[in-house]
Amino acid sequence: MLKHARTLDLDRKTREESENMVLRIFIREFIVFAEQKTPGMLVIIDAIQSTATFTEAQKRAGIGSKEFRKHREQLSLLKDMFLAIQSVKNAETRL
Repeated sequence: MLKHARTLDLDRKTREESENMVLRIFIREFIVFAEQKTPGMLVIIDAIQSTATFTEAQKRAGIGSKEFRKHREQLSLLKDMFLAIQSVKNAETRL
């Protein structure tokens, strides 16, 4: 029974590591996409990723709340565009 439990735990850890790697690649692709579409967005993305709250991210980016909100809205639009493109790519690979 213990051997079986260890095997299940190893399988779970392997699956989680694979999922995390895919997620990191996906995020990296989005960051490249966002920077290509909206140069300068990397500063905002880095600020959001490296802080716990949007208020901290805004301060880290060194911009006002109105401008930060505008950038967040742009990020949301970029996310929607990126996901739509990924959806089309996935549909094409299934054909």
